[in-house]
Amino acid sequence: MFVTLAGLIFAFTFFYVVAWPSTVQSGVNTATTRTIAAPINQTVWLPLGPIHVIGRKKVTINTVQLNQPSVGVEFVDSRIDIAQGPPSGGGAVDQTTLPSAAGAVLRAGDVATIYIALSAGSPGTYRIRGVALSYAAGWLTRTTIAGPSIDLTVPTAA
Repeated sequence: MFVTLAGLIFAFTFFYVVAWPSTVQSGVNTATTRTIAAPINQTVWLPLGPIHVIGRKKVTINTVQLNQPSVGVEFVDSRIDIAQGPPSGGGAVDQTTLPSAAGAVLRAGDVATIYIALSAGSPGTYRIRGVALSYAAGWLTRTTIAGPSIDLTVPTAA
């Protein structure tokens, strides 16, 4: 009995120290909705975050995709702004100078903002329910939904 218990304790400790994967969590869930207005065929950059790495190991973002987008909205690009520790606030960010979100490596304790670029070619209201982040955490690949729901309103051209 003691040998079995000691073996279980050893196995759990080994798994926790060596292989326990980190996770990515979003500070805002999809129950929150933001409304954004954009002209027809204009690219609009939207910040989603903060994104937190929980755990002791690094994670690598594999893909960034729109989560359940309405028909007619186009996903143009995604970029990431990685900070060490809590965000400090600050001025405007030029998203085009930031690295691509796909392939970004986040370490334990990192806080990031993901910027997504959207466009719509015809008037209407389009909904995106956040973004689906697929990431590798050690030996495990996971997907999480990050950011608020977004209503992109494109008015009729005058």
